[in-house]
Amino acid sequence: MGVCVDPLTAPTLNRVEDSWAANAVEHGLCGTIANVYDPGDEVYISMANLYRYLHSGFTWAETAYMCIPGLSWQSVVLGDPLYRPMR
Repeated sequence: MGVCVDPLTAPTLNRVEDSWAANAVEHGLCGTIANVYDPGDEVYISMANLYRYLHSGFTWAETAYMCIPGLSWQSVVLGDPLYRPMR
């Protein structure tokens, strides 16, 4: 499957029925960046950079952390850290 980024999708990851992000990964999504709390406009990731990095050959872990402008407790990266889309 692919990658998805959506705000306020991971207030809890303990129960898949309470978290869109956990449920999506459990059902095959390769990766997502979710937020446990609204990080504010200045900390949302750049989707243009996400697609550019991911399709340039970087892994999901590398891409996700390069796209988060400010690392904090609000953003959570889930999924296969070594995922790369097929070219």
